[in-house]
Amino acid sequence: MIPLRLAGTPVRIRPSSPDQGGDFAQRVDYQIVRGITTKALIAIGVGIAAALVGFRYWIYHHPPFRLRGGEPGSATPADYGLPFEAITIASDGSRLAAWWVPAPPSHPSGKAVLICHGNRETLSGWAGPVAYLHGAGHAFLVFDYSGFGASTGRATPRRLGRDCRAAFAELRGWATAQTELYMLGYSLGTGVLLESLAREGPETAGTILVSPHADMRTLILHSRDNEVVPASAVRALAEAAGKGAVLREITGWSHGDFFRRPDSAYWDVVPEFIG
Repeated sequence: MIPLRLAGTPVRIRPSSPDQGGDFAQRVDYQIVRGITTKALIAIGVGIAAALVGFRYWIYHHPPFRLRGGEPGSATPADYGLPFEAITIASDGSRLAAWWVPAPPSHPSGKAVLICHGNRETLSGWAGPVAYLHGAGHAFLVFDYSGFGASTGRATPRRLGRDCRAAFAELRGWATAQTELYMLGYSLGTGVLLESLAREGPETAGTILVSPHADMRTLILHSRDNEVVPASAVRALAEAAGKGAVLREITGWSHGDFFRRPDSAYWDVVPEFIG
């Protein structure tokens, strides 16, 4: 018999007889299980808990994609004949570059929209879409997240959510008390927007999710030819969102076409939804 010890408990391993399975077969005396079961279960439970906490920390602070914005671009709403103000928003130590685009004085709709853009984007990419939607009479606030464009700080998932909430508070400051406030998120911005709603619950008249990775009015706008986000995933999101969600699908547009070439085929549904 070969004496061993496991977690302080004797273990006996006896060589098997030739008729029990070969020269090297061995049999463990399973009476040791009673002595180590409790300790093993406790150790396994602690290990699983530690692994879950560690994974949550890793996925929150080190997402499986790189948060990255481009260099500040030169395009502004002024290139489309729109008056605007370049402003700075304070957000937990960061200084966020932003635009406030007031509603056209000739036909104000009484509605203002906060835009949360996608990854690898900056303000300049949104001059065209804002100019297009401005014709419906709405005001807009567009901002760059921390570490994007001219904004200071470092982009992390937690900080992006704080940036969104700071920008929404800024929107409230620019809008009148009677203005209805909406939030529009594109791609990465849909997650930022929803995370902010879940944490703080800012009161909005509605939300708009464009190419997205409760009961409130929600417009989900998507192209069937989007090569980044599959239509099946967006349809599942619309179904999960419940009766308050409206899904509009078009064809012939890629993931980035909607802001590269703003057109009635894609964008007219937004002023229709806002009303």
